[in-house]
Amino acid sequence: MSNLGHSAHTAHSAAKIVEELPRLPDKKNPIVAGILGFFFGALGIGLYFQSWKDFFICIGLFIGLLILIPGLGALPGWLFAPVYGIYRAYTSNEKHA
Repeated sequence: MSNLGHSAHTAHSAAKIVEELPRLPDKKNPIVAGILGFFFGALGIGLYFQSWKDFFICIGLFIGLLILIPGLGALPGWLFAPVYGIYRAYTSNEKHA
């Protein structure tokens, strides 16, 4: 399987994990989640969502990418937090409807 195939499988698995998380207690603004994730990373996501699970998902991926891609893993690891925050807020808001 090519790297693209592995990436697509990993992205699908991650999306499935996020969808299986329980909804957040309140509706959250995806734009605010993205901004906080961009500037504060996993800490911003964890505080905005008031959830340890969301914090550990973001920080775990960040640390994992730092280890897997030394020197270059910090950027995609950091950029994961805003994307995750936007997606998590959107999927949780859909569960409120």
